[in-house]
Amino acid sequence: MKTLSATNAAPVSARTPATEIEAIAAAWVLRIDSGLDSAGDGELARWRAADPRHESALSRLTGTWEVFDRAEQKGLTCAIITQLEKCAREQRTRRKGIAALAGGVTALVLLAFWPRTSSVGEVASAAQMAKAFESIQKLPDGTIVELNDGAAITVQYEPAIRRVHLVQGEALFRVQKDPTRPFLVLAGGIEVCAVGTAFNIQLGTDAVEVLVTEGKVRVGDAIKGTSLLPPPQSPADTSTVVAPTEGVLVAGERVIVDLAASDSPPVLHVASLAPADIERRLAWRIPRLEFGGMKLDQAVEQINRHNRLQIFLGDPSIGRLRISGVFRSDNPDGFVRIVEATFGLRSERTGEHAIVLRPGQ
Repeated sequence: MKTLSATNAAPVSARTPATEIEAIAAAWVLRIDSGLDSAGDGELARWRAADPRHESALSRLTGTWEVFDRAEQKGLTCAIITQLEKCAREQRTRRKGIAALAGGVTALVLLAFWPRTSSVGEVASAAQMAKAFESIQKLPDGTIVELNDGAAITVQYEPAIRRVHLVQGEALFRVQKDPTRPFLVLAGGIEVCAVGTAFNIQLGTDAVEVLVTEGKVRVGDAIKGTSLLPPPQSPADTSTVVAPTEGVLVAGERVIVDLAASDSPPVLHVASLAPADIERRLAWRIPRLEFGGMKLDQAVEQINRHNRLQIFLGDPSIGRLRISGVFRSDNPDGFVRIVEATFGLRSERTGEHAIVLRPGQ
């Protein structure tokens, strides 16, 4: 299955199906909602200008997203999705041309029930989301690397240094401490050095992003061997001589290095992120469960394995219903809401950590 996202959408030709444009527009709506940096603003501007259909789809789906925002605040999302499904069924019986619009709306409907920490890469087509595959590698020294879908690395360990090359994509590194052997990650001409820490690197076409979650790292030019971050300012009290050291990036900080600019040194965008923003940025690490026509009782069993909140079926007959889709493993509430809207079921809280699904009335 071909995976579409707002970051790999270009170029789009005049022959691009409307369903693909709708899916890409849905991905952009989600990315805009999560917040765009300067590189993202540029990507969006280029995509919007590439085809008049892009602007039209984006405007239409932005309006849909805002409707769900207001509905979610009022607890009306289930009612709206049920009505949308009813309308879509009626329209499909009249004409097939509704598929493109319904596809884009379907993508946003699914997104509306997912936490806003979801990443853009989760929109796979006009009717479903792609699975965010998670790959975890343990390097020879015990360092753990989590690779986002499509990421690739090469590893070169030497007696005095540990070196990893991020060839493409995004990866989170949890570095095993070893002061005698620095840990280096090379990405797009940028070198990230750490001894024992955790950080995320995303290698894009025009930029490299480094986000530190634990400890601190140095970010430098891989060719020149010089630091890209400014040194700390000297203390106001000059009675104590303190030699400034090369700047470092500490936990909770992010730097985006602009690779497209011709400036030397390169343009940097350094910012401190709140814990919620970091969680949103790293949401791709949360496992997804993909159900392809699976019985509801089996799907519930898989969801329950990952959560303290447990789902129970109040009637064995509903366990034979078939469900398809990609779901966050850590979001049982969202799973229940989608199941309610899809099959006309109702849920009931029977305790702090229990939800019972029953046939609708």
